[in-house]
Formats: sequence, structure tokens, C-alpha cells
Amino acid sequence: MPERTLRAAKGRSTGSRESRRLVRAGRVPAVLYGGGEESVLLTLDSQEFERFLRSTPPGEREVSLRFKDGSAVTVTPHQVDRHPFRDYVRHVDFLRVPAS
Repeated sequence: MPERTLRAAKGRSTGSRESRRLVRAGRVPAVLYGGGEESVLLTLDSQEFERFLRSTPPGEREVSLRFKDGSAVTVTPHQVDRHPFRDYVRHVDFLRVPAS
């Protein structure tokens, strides 16, 4: 399976107003859970994430998130929240994939 990578930025403000602002700016608010570590608030590029969703089958959606500081974490999208009428991604929950 080819290595899939998405660029992500750590840290963001919380709240519906901030989330709407991020979506209008072409970003997707996200949260990274699991692995016995603290939750991390993230943002992703919306076009890059949409391409990832369209190009990968649901059972193969394991992806590496790369951050500006050079660190990376392997995750899988747990829940993708879409707008009910406009069909854009409003929020994503990622789960850490344990190293095997």
C-alpha cells in the first residue's frame, strides 16, 4: 500500500464561530484522539483532504499526518462530518494507529 501523507497544523481555537472561519478560509478543523495520549486540535487543507477521501477506498484510509515541526503520526479518519446540503467537510475526528 502506498504511503499517503497529509499536511496538518497543530493548534487552533475552539468554537463554532472559529470553525466556520476556518472552513471559509479553506481549512478543515480536526481532532486527533487515542493512543493513550492527549487530544490534539488540528487543521488540514480542505482540498487536499477531499482528494484523499475521493482517491482512497474506505477500508484503506490509513494516512500519515505531517506537521511543520517535522513530526508525523499515523492515523485513520474515525468520523467525517459533512454539511447536510452543501457537501463540504465541516470537521474530522482522527484516531491514532498503534505502531505494530
